[in-house]
Amino acid sequence: MSNGFSRMYLGWDGHLVHPGSSAGLGGPGSFRNAGLLGSQGDLELMYESRHPWAPGITQCTLGASASAPPAQLTMAQIRADLSANEGRVNHLYLDTKGLVTVGVGTMLPNVAAAQALSFVVRSTLAAATAKEIETDFNAVLAMTAAQLAAKYRPSTLLDMPEAQIDSLLDTEITTREAALKVEFKDYDTYPAGARRALIDMVFNLGMGSASKNTGLLAFKTMKTAIEASDWKKAAASCHRKGPSEARNNWTRDRFLESAP
Repeated sequence: MSNGFSRMYLGWDGHLVHPGSSAGLGGPGSFRNAGLLGSQGDLELMYESRHPWAPGITQCTLGASASAPPAQLTMAQIRADLSANEGRVNHLYLDTKGLVTVGVGTMLPNVAAAQALSFVVRSTLAAATAKEIETDFNAVLAMTAAQLAAKYRPSTLLDMPEAQIDSLLDTEITTREAALKVEFKDYDTYPAGARRALIDMVFNLGMGSASKNTGLLAFKTMKTAIEASDWKKAAASCHRKGPSEARNNWTRDRFLESAP
């Protein structure tokens, strides 16, 4: 093809997919499928196979400017990312460790922590009392851990308003980004996709310690790649054990879309 354009394929989510790259390796685990720049997994499927209403759209061309990542990253975008990847639940539930949790992964260590937050009675939307919050907390704490969040809802009477969920999440995002800026001195200059990936990982793993091989800092190969702006290598070495394959693929693809 002439004029510097290369042939690409549209993946199931509309992203452009290069037909020749690999699935990538690295991190504590490994990827089963290729990412935005690969074709070894689900994204190898042609656009028409997922979108029968547009059977004629199977190929497109990509110019140099089409892959440029957005420079700006808003709080609204980060909220949406974390709500989708972590889950957003407006009632109390138990996480995989048996800890009482609410909102977007906000852990509540005790009843007092829950009582410091805003809840409403589901049936009346009246503000919940301290006693009602304690009742919900103890009811959930007595249940089996690591069930689907919806399983805990029938045992609760209270919900957390969306504004309170966002307030908690915004505070957590601000804290996590501040920690990222300490460990990655050029963080503010990274492409938006790379920052989205890092925020997801630090939210999920915590910052941890390189010497103890814990948290985000256990990903030493990835950190070195990020500091060198080698986004493809960062993508290949960001796989985590624990999160779903879909979440791992999402994080990897944010690094890939940051690559030139």
